[in-house]
Amino acid sequence: MTDEPHLSDLDRAILDLEARVYRSVGAKERDILRLTGLTPAHYHARLVRLMREPAAVRYAPSVVRRLLGRTRS
Repeated sequence: MTDEPHLSDLDRAILDLEARVYRSVGAKERDILRLTGLTPAHYHARLVRLMREPAAVRYAPSVVRRLLGRTRS
């Protein structure tokens, strides 16, 4: 067992939401509140922190790579 931090259920829910494809922004914002209890602003702040977490990269590598690619362009 390592001393490495693990993802919380909320962190996994955020990464799972980012893996979904939404046809409208409104639908995603409703899911953010319904599934995480966070406002969109708090959700995105937590997502930005998650993108730097090695545990997040291991849990959802393609999601984190996609998000990092978006922030670099």
